Amino acid sequence: MTTTTATATTSTASRGTIYYDGDCNLCTGAAKRFGPMLGRRGFELMPLQTPGTAAKLDVAPDKLLDEVRLQTSDGRTSGGADAILVAARHVWWATPLWAISLVPGVRPMLRWLYRRVVPYRYCVAGRCGRPGPFMTWTPAILLPAGALVLQPRLPAWAFMWLMAAAVFYAAKWVTWRHARPALRVRWVSSLGYLLAWPGMDADEFLGRGAVAPPTRDKWLAPLLRLLLGSALIWLVARFVLPHDAVLAGWTGMIGLILLLHFGLFDVIALLWQTAGVNARPIMDRAISSTSVAEFWGRRWNRGFSDLTRRVVFAPVRRRLGGVAALVAVFVASGLIHELVITLPARGGYGGPTGYFLLQAAAILAERSRPARHLGLGRGARGWGFTALVTVAPLPLLFPPVFVERVILPFMHTIGAFAAPDIDRPTLIRLAGLLHFGILLASALVPGVLDWRRELAKLQPLTRHLVWVHGAFIVLTIVGFGVVATLNASELAAGSMLARSFCALVAIFWLARLYIQFFLFDARPYLTSLPLKLGYHGLTVVFSILVLVFTWSALAPA
Repeated sequence: MTTTTATATTSTASRGTIYYDGDCNLCTGAAKRFGPMLGRRGFELMPLQTPGTAAKLDVAPDKLLDEVRLQTSDGRTSGGADAILVAARHVWWATPLWAISLVPGVRPMLRWLYRRVVPYRYCVAGRCGRPGPFMTWTPAILLPAGALVLQPRLPAWAFMWLMAAAVFYAAKWVTWRHARPALRVRWVSSLGYLLAWPGMDADEFLGRGAVAPPTRDKWLAPLLRLLLGSALIWLVARFVLPHDAVLAGWTGMIGLILLLHFGLFDVIALLWQTAGVNARPIMDRAISSTSVAEFWGRRWNRGFSDLTRRVVFAPVRRRLGGVAALVAVFVASGLIHELVITLPARGGYGGPTGYFLLQAAAILAERSRPARHLGLGRGARGWGFTALVTVAPLPLLFPPVFVERVILPFMHTIGAFAAPDIDRPTLIRLAGLLHFGILLASALVPGVLDWRRELAKLQPLTRHLVWVHGAFIVLTIVGFGVVATLNASELAAGSMLARSFCALVAIFWLARLYIQFFLFDARPYLTSLPLKLGYHGLTVVFSILVLVFTWSALAPA
């Protein structure tokens, strides 16, 4: 028991004694902090556990620790919020609280609030194992409710972002409250978790395990995705708009996902890892999932899956079993997406919930005996089934009304559809010259990969085919570069032939990008910094060529 005591100074008449819970770390910390100041104002501080206190205050011993208590010098006793208000009257910066309490109805409200909060004082100080439900769920409910109140005053897109932020920070608060109490007392780390990290595993983030700083090559892929997402939003979408507004909105949404989930959030994770914090990226190669369960449970938005696993799945499973828990998780996901998608759009209700119920049904189906016999849940068939189930019903998740009323106005607001003042022929000419730069870099490939020795192991015909295919690829790149450099004005004019050529070049380099990301594994050969920079630099060049020639193929003449 702590017996922190502040005695009233002799120069100030004694006004009374404040009794606090000496077993509460939060209370004793407040006594140490404010004791000297209260002492100068005539108040003495003593623990409620001091022998004889119950008899002195005329309180039953089993009720003694229910609230803070104050006994004035003339023997009057008050407790809880009333005791705090008596002391507040004599502290200049707390006097407004006392004055507000004089308004009819305010003091009963303060008493009710004190009674609700004080039982969880040990949780705040790191003593209890389970978080109090009131302090956990009240802010989580008030944040979305507050956003809902503001809906009539905001454009649909602004309300969407406000509701998304409210739901996000409500979830952050709940997961922080469920973290181990010993971790929550680290207030700097807690603020970082609550305000500057998109993940939802508080124990992992706030823990102090050893984390190796990320290597430099890990930064390149997220930065490229940032670039590609920005290009889809501010370059590609404007050229799709004249042909199909809804498709332009989808282009912007894909760009936002690349920009935020696969770009910015990964960069934030790397920044925290550099600081020694265990911050795993919330996306983990979702395109590699071979089952629907793997996609939602391990690879897509692990922050949200961590939240639902702890808050929904585990409690429901204990009571109703695994199947009910699985369905409950996806119903909760659907309802949350209704708040962020259909509520701002004022239409398409039920679509997000239907989408996530389909996902639950797919997971249950792939666990069945016929599905296992068909090979679902693993390998190429599992990958195809996962892609079909997650992508095909996306119009349910993002209905056209959401795209039209929320996404398109938002993209107009951020200037995604504003016409750029760019000299297109010059841009095409520069893109043509980049082809010759690619050839210079490609000339190093046979030496780096030691083709002479590696190809000598092949049969002559196979070896000759490799060289012939390589030569034809070189000639194709040369042709693209020559035509784009010498005929930039004609390609920018927008004829059908010009658009067809630009589309061919864009598809060629888009296919090369796909191979770069999903087929080639060059890591064993990237043994030095120049090789790493060159490899990833080529990825940037391929991306630029895709953007320039896609724009030239789709843009108005």
